[in-house]
Amino acid sequence: MIGRAAALPIPAFPILMLAGDGILVLDLRRDDDYDASDRMVAGAVRVRPASFHRHAHHLPRDRDLVFYCT
Repeated sequence: MIGRAAALPIPAFPILMLAGDGILVLDLRRDDDYDASDRMVAGAVRVRPASFHRHAHHLPRDRDLVFYCT
């Protein structure tokens, strides 16, 4: 079952990460934004936006997913 999507306020993100609770963070930044950045969310899984549809069926359905992009 697919749940609802909601925007996550940036200040709430560290709290969510510290709580753990089995979340999976997906880094969906475009290649140029990803390459230009020296920052990453620890533990995030990199997925190129253009290939997301090929990976979507592998995403766990028993965890909360957090997607981030620019």
